[in-house]
Amino acid sequence: MSLIHRPAVNAVLLGSAVCLLCLFGILSRTGGDLASYWPTNAFLLGILIRYPHFAHRWGWVAAALGYFAADALTGSSLTKNVLLNAANLSGVAVGYWIFHRADRSMNRLETTSSVLYMLMAIVGASAMSSLLGAVAMIYLFNDTAMKGFAIWFATELVNFIGFLPLLLSIPSRDQFPAHPMRWLGQQFKIEKIAPALALVLSAILGHMIGGPGAVAFTIPALMWCAVSYSLFTTAFITFWVSAWSLISIIVNMLTDVHGVLNRDLVMSVRMGLSLVMLTPIMIGSVMVANRELVKKLKVLADHDELTNLPNRRAFLATSTHQLERLKERSESCSVLMIDIDHFKSVNDRFGHAAGDDVLRRLGQLLGECLRRQDIVGRLGGEEFAVFLPRASAADAQQVAESIRISLEVTPITVPGQTQPLLCTVSIGMASDRRSSVALDTMLVRADQCLYKAKQQGRNRVVQVSISD
Repeated sequence: MSLIHRPAVNAVLLGSAVCLLCLFGILSRTGGDLASYWPTNAFLLGILIRYPHFAHRWGWVAAALGYFAADALTGSSLTKNVLLNAANLSGVAVGYWIFHRADRSMNRLETTSSVLYMLMAIVGASAMSSLLGAVAMIYLFNDTAMKGFAIWFATELVNFIGFLPLLLSIPSRDQFPAHPMRWLGQQFKIEKIAPALALVLSAILGHMIGGPGAVAFTIPALMWCAVSYSLFTTAFITFWVSAWSLISIIVNMLTDVHGVLNRDLVMSVRMGLSLVMLTPIMIGSVMVANRELVKKLKVLADHDELTNLPNRRAFLATSTHQLERLKERSESCSVLMIDIDHFKSVNDRFGHAAGDDVLRRLGQLLGECLRRQDIVGRLGGEEFAVFLPRASAADAQQVAESIRISLEVTPITVPGQTQPLLCTVSIGMASDRRSSVALDTMLVRADQCLYKAKQQGRNRVVQVSISD
């Protein structure tokens, strides 16, 4: 499709979605009040922020037509149509302007500051919409300007907080699981579903007891969900709780026998519900930041800072786990012990910076020469180790020779020296056809072979096969 027609297609899609959501909201209207649930403004703002290609001028035009078409189809007068939807569009425009001025990282709710910024945008959008909405409230319900502003503001606030975080936290394509069905199967564990079950039970209990306080029954379960699930899942759950609370509690519990709402009580419930819905989103954003921090700390704890390879502890843990799996299937494995020849003389002659360059270069070569399933680590100093799962002695020999030759023919530039530095490695190798011995035993045998390689003149591979 050409670029000329793409904005038109986007505009049609956006306008249609806006119209459908408006119709849904209009159907939730009760006597004497606005719609019980109005997700359209939050939906439009979220789409324009997360997917900027919809924010074309024709997208705005189509969205406006969607608003006006929905009210026209349901029999609203022209005056009512203009008053209501001018307020709706003005709020979205202000929210978009606030978001548009911020860094794009603020659009993903991955930090607590981004949630606070979202709240600022929501308050700004709700306030702007309420300024015009107050006029509509005066005209439609004979409210005072202050009361009309307050009711409209509470309505906008709860709808924005309930729906906007869901759109802003949608994972990017690379964040979706590579194997969705396998991932889905892993979710059906008691520790995974317990928070959701608690939420359902608390919602049922709140519905049975009834009253305005029912909106608070789900708070503990929502907080449990926030610390247990991803931010998107938390926002998704919060969205449904918000929708259920607005429609079920307000329509079924806050109307009199004639179906007329107690509007003061509804405004109070909406404001309270806004704060309830904001709590899990704030906690969820904190959990996202904490998970990222833990991930970074784990990388620092498990990796050698100089070569960025796994350190001794991480190498031993990962290799031991892999070896246990190989033992169950009686599959082969091999271990390489690698040591840079005359490394001390490199440090003495050219300085420790040159030695660091050699270590970094060897780390890079190991990544290039090894198979995807192989595990490599720096054990300390100039000594490295490689665990090769499902590798016969011949396979391991080929990998070892590839490493040895690659470093031998790779010149390493040393600052202040006219000639590049050439280094070699000695490699000891131990292979086991059935993965029958412990990792420590294999490392000891490979280290013995490494010692023999040094004795025999260095720059060579010496191997041993471990019998069953």
